[in-house]
Amino acid sequence: MDFLIPFIFLACVVLAVSFILWSLGSIQSSQEKTRKVEAKHVTARNTLNQFMSKLATVDETFEALDILVSSFWEEINCESIGIYVLDQSNESGKKHLKGAACTAMFPIFDEREEKAYSSTVDNYALEDKIFENPHNRTAHFKSETIISGQGILGGVFESRKPLILPTQDEQINLRVQPRPVLTLMAIPLSFEGKFIGLMVAVNRRDGIRPFSDHDMEEFQQLAIQAEFSANLILVYKERQKQDRIVQELASYAKMQQKLMPKIPKQVGEYRFAAYQAPAMEVSGDFYDYAVLDDHRVLLIVADATGKNLPACLMTSMCFSFVHCLKERFTDVQSFLLDLNRLIQANSNPNQFVTLAALLIDTSINECVLGNAGHTAALIRKADGELLVKKPKGDALGMWPNDDDTVYETIRFPFERGMKICLYSDGINEAKNGADELFGDERLRKIFKECDLPPRKTINMILDKVKEFSGDTPQSDDQTVMVISRNLSTDEE
Repeated sequence: MDFLIPFIFLACVVLAVSFILWSLGSIQSSQEKTRKVEAKHVTARNTLNQFMSKLATVDETFEALDILVSSFWEEINCESIGIYVLDQSNESGKKHLKGAACTAMFPIFDEREEKAYSSTVDNYALEDKIFENPHNRTAHFKSETIISGQGILGGVFESRKPLILPTQDEQINLRVQPRPVLTLMAIPLSFEGKFIGLMVAVNRRDGIRPFSDHDMEEFQQLAIQAEFSANLILVYKERQKQDRIVQELASYAKMQQKLMPKIPKQVGEYRFAAYQAPAMEVSGDFYDYAVLDDHRVLLIVADATGKNLPACLMTSMCFSFVHCLKERFTDVQSFLLDLNRLIQANSNPNQFVTLAALLIDTSINECVLGNAGHTAALIRKADGELLVKKPKGDALGMWPNDDDTVYETIRFPFERGMKICLYSDGINEAKNGADELFGDERLRKIFKECDLPPRKTINMILDKVKEFSGDTPQSDDQTVMVISRNLSTDEE
């Protein structure tokens, strides 16, 4: 038995050495795997840093995605990768995807273009031009469209299910259009449950093995990064669009303010004041003070349908027509008929303008009031009596002029101590937190009891409206104009 002891000892040594070598190998293997994972994390971080840097500096934000597809291309054994995103500018009935970024010679999946290229020899020449170099291919890719339900990618778009080709389903294999795609992976991209696009990897070169389930797993891991990045770009583009709109609206608002006339505080016995505030960036209301001759002045308060930019454009058009017509002004009724004709001929059927026109003849201290579907004029006499006047007349642009079109006018003396208020419905229809209207009665009561000059009268009306509305945001444009004839010519 003693002769076995050296063999047993030697066997134990061999086993111990083997275990140590195996352990060292395992540690090395584990360290190698750790290094690879860390390297991937570093690569991912660097890619995202480059992506964010690119996103912050380029005008065309989808250029930032080029960094991602180039990075993915290096990790997946494929000929090319393309990313499509939802076309946010599309206004047609069908949902579209637009090419956002691709690398290398990504094939044409746009069914319309693929059919066009296969129709004539000349189109083959065009295709050759597109695929002449990666720059041409990338530039053309961004004009291509994938329609839901059309073609192989349209099918993935519609089903929202990943696809790997070739598959067991020969019918799907036959739907591949580009010449010749040997193997393909397509993954829907979504972020927080919202579909945002597709990421596609293709191989067309002979001798390359088909994509495997393992390849698809790696591709899906990369898709997580693509989803985040593509969503960020879509949000960024929408923000850019909104910022541009805000800037444009700010420009319109400045232009609109410049169009508002400077109303003199006092002319002889007459005092004037006006106020206008949009509910949004720009206003659908406007007022005007037009001197017709040495003794006649035309005062206007108008309100276009709708809000913000469409209403602003309507008021700008109406404003220009008013200034054209004042050069040949004869009387209020003819003026309103001409204005109706111009607006009706130059606007859509659902667009119209309400307008109150007050003509003051200072030589005889007389007023002529016309109304085109606007709020009533309030007239406060020197003794405190309140008159509410609203001549008949449809809103401008609502109907074309015909034999039945009538704009009634009311003529009355502008007595000393009298005060007139023209306003838009943003005043009497202002709401409070309980969704109640400020109302005509409140406004009339305030105006009747207010024995103050025009500017202070407007301030009182606005204060009361604000007090009534509280924290409720202004829902409509507000315009007020007040004119008075003083008992003396003393300035306010």
